[in-house]
Amino acid sequence: MITEDSVSVSHDNPFPQDPTTVVPPAKAPRKGAGFATFLALVAVLLAAGAAALAWHAGTVASEAADKVDELAAKQASAAAAPTTAPPADPTAAPATTGPAEPAGATTTAAVPDGSTPPLSATTLFTQKYLEKNLVVPSDCNSSVYIDLDDPKVQVDPAVSELSYYNFCNAGNTPYLSLQAGVEGTAYDSEAFDPGDCVSQIVLKPLAKEGRLPVRQGQVYCLTTSSSAAQKAGVPRRLVSLTVTGVAKDGALAIKATAWDAPNS
Repeated sequence: MITEDSVSVSHDNPFPQDPTTVVPPAKAPRKGAGFATFLALVAVLLAAGAAALAWHAGTVASEAADKVDELAAKQASAAAAPTTAPPADPTAAPATTGPAEPAGATTTAAVPDGSTPPLSATTLFTQKYLEKNLVVPSDCNSSVYIDLDDPKVQVDPAVSELSYYNFCNAGNTPYLSLQAGVEGTAYDSEAFDPGDCVSQIVLKPLAKEGRLPVRQGQVYCLTTSSSAAQKAGVPRRLVSLTVTGVAKDGALAIKATAWDAPNS
């Protein structure tokens, strides 16, 4: 039973005092919240690392591009620079360029100035004279000299290509001899070919200044002296010489055909 004494009423505040306010207890944190926070922190760190890597890659790429541009600029500058040739030797002779040789032309070996080129199977000969008949008299035990450039007999030995010698006795056969510088070969047929003649001289030459037997029907292929031709100012010549007979008195009958070789 509530008595008047147990209830204290304030005259200043007609309402009774509020009962004491009770603060509810704080809620306990939910399980797993700390792990989520850790994951978020890791994500932030990874994002920062990726950004740093991206920035570094961009820097490296930029530096590489700058180096490429610098190298390209140097190469372009070097290509545009004029090439400086070394100074010419003032003592050197000027180079000369001759005309181009036509296709298929045969190249011949160079020869010194003033000399005649060597003869070969492909030398282009020009006919000088044809089948000149000569009769060489017999001068017993003495030589008779024969010129084949301008066919004559009994000439000066200095201009001759052949000499004829007859012993004038039955025990010895007359013979021909080549003069100095003259070359030749015994030819097998009267069907004479100048190119083949030159080839045969190389393969089976006559002995220089040796004795050539005088027999009817014998054919000789001869070339005149290169030095003598040069000295006389005439072309070197190739001669086909055929022995046509020997008289009882020892006179020699020969037939000659000659071709001029080119001077150059």
